[in-house]
Amino acid sequence: MGHINNLTNAEIERLSLIITDIGKLQSAIGNVLLTGYSDNLADKNITNRDHLTQAIANLQCSLGLLIGSRDIDPEKTQHYIDISVKNIADFLTYHTDNFTDLVNGQTIKEVSLGKNVIRLFKAN
Repeated sequence: MGHINNLTNAEIERLSLIITDIGKLQSAIGNVLLTGYSDNLADKNITNRDHLTQAIANLQCSLGLLIGSRDIDPEKTQHYIDISVKNIADFLTYHTDNFTDLVNGQTIKEVSLGKNVIRLFKAN
């Protein structure tokens, strides 16, 4: 790969991982909406819930790699997460009582990936 828009090959690779994982997540969400969490049209041994869980985990790892590589600022990311929690809570209809508790019930797990340390959300 050549340099595109002054991005290094490593930056391009990390962004490519994220966009691929976003596509997989969209597909997993679509399957859940079409057939429910328990069903799976593609593979009867793995449920749509499992596919969704895997897609979220993959995206979370890719985002952690992006943050761990300092492509985006971790402190600014946390700042925007805090803002998002407040904004999303205003739009929820069915989780209004416990949304903040659900989100704040997450802790960060640090994972060493070569020379980078990535931070992942881990359910308590």
